[in-house]
Order: sequence, then structure tokens, then C-alpha cells
Amino acid sequence: MSILEDVLNKGLAAMVPIYENGNVTRLVVSNGSDMIDQRTCRTVLKNIAYIYGTDLASVRRCYGLAINKKNSVPLPLAVNLVLIPVKMRKNPLGKSDGTLGYVNFKEIDKVKYTDDKGCDVLLKSGSMIHVLVSSVTMKDYMKNAQIVENVYVDRHFKVSTRNSSALQVKEECNSHVNKTGYVCDEAYFRRYLLELLREILKLQKGQAQ
Repeated sequence: MSILEDVLNKGLAAMVPIYENGNVTRLVVSNGSDMIDQRTCRTVLKNIAYIYGTDLASVRRCYGLAINKKNSVPLPLAVNLVLIPVKMRKNPLGKSDGTLGYVNFKEIDKVKYTDDKGCDVLLKSGSMIHVLVSSVTMKDYMKNAQIVENVYVDRHFKVSTRNSSALQVKEECNSHVNKTGYVCDEAYFRRYLLELLREILKLQKGQAQ
């Protein structure tokens, strides 16, 4: 397993471009630990998209339309991975080194004001990431990420037009077992998990407001 796959399994919280024997990427894990990937942020992002079978250009275009943006479009690559592109480096040494890093919206706890040109993003693990945009701009990015996440979940996990809760699906499954004597098939189980996921996301959204 590669370093990147290991980090994705543990949970990716942020990608930070740094200079350390070259232009490399600091991968911040959900538990607060760090790992170094010897590739650039741009290359690491492409590899993450490859792992998830996602075309970045299509994702940017599709979700950019949802928030009416062409730049700084949050990238939903998985249910627990919505990457917000944000400036993290002021003066890159090379023209192609880039200034952007990425923060996983799902891992953000709060944003702390530092000045009008930068702010600190506190992650749920307690790690802090300094970004070179104002706290107002960062909060706008987070609002866009919330919209993108909602569109992503609705698009990929809406398995039925019926307004059924996870509990209703479970009761339906139990009824099926009682009537037929057979356990529920995969479709019932998948519906239950997806409805449960949607309820959890709605609960998280309500707590964040």
C-alpha cells in the first residue's frame, strides 16, 4: 500500500505544499499525524482522483455550476472527502510549483481570524493549518463546500423517490423476513445504509448551523 492510500484509509484532513528537499506535499491525517508525499500537491490530487475513479475536470465543471463558480470549486471525491482548494504558499520558488493546498471540509472544526490576508483553520484533530485568505473568504469557501456536499450526496445516494427514513427501511426489511422467511437482499441493506447516511449528514448540518 502506498503512503497516499494509507492516508486515505486513515482519513485525509489536509494537503499542504511545502519545500523539503524539493516541492513536496505534507499530508495531514485525521488523527493529527503527518506524512510526506514526495510529489507535488497537483500530482497528489490527480492520484487521489485516480484512486476514486474520478475525472477532476468533470467534477470542477459539474459542481462549479452548482455554486456558480469557476475557480476555488470544492472537490467532492468521497462522502468523507470534500477538498477545498485554498492558497497556502505565498512565493513559490518555481513558476509551476503552485500556491494551492487543500483542506477537507469534513475535517474542519473552526476558522480563527489572524489578519485580513490570512487565517488559521483548526481541524477536528486539533491540528492547525494556516491559509493565505481571510477568515471571511475561508468561511465562504466552507459554505460552498456545504452546498457541493449536499448536491453530491443527493446525486450519488438518492436511491428512491420515496420519503423513507432508515428506520422505515429497516422495518420494511423485518416485515419482508416475517412474511417470506428469507433474509433481506443486498438492495434492502444498501437502502438502509444510504438513508442512514443521509440522516447523519442532515444531523451534522443542523448542528453546524
